[in-house]
Amino acid sequence: MFRYPVVVGGGTPYLPPVTEDIRLDLIETRTFNPGVIYERYRRVGGVL
Repeated sequence: MFRYPVVVGGGTPYLPPVTEDIRLDLIETRTFNPGVIYERYRRVGGVL
């Protein structure tokens, strides 16, 4: 997952709503210029 910090308003959602909690472990991060963050997660207790 890459995250770029911006503030946005309304619009059409890109992904469907999450109806239940999914436990994740953050296993890797990297920071790139200008502030883009790469995050890698693993689902707790199972395989994606």
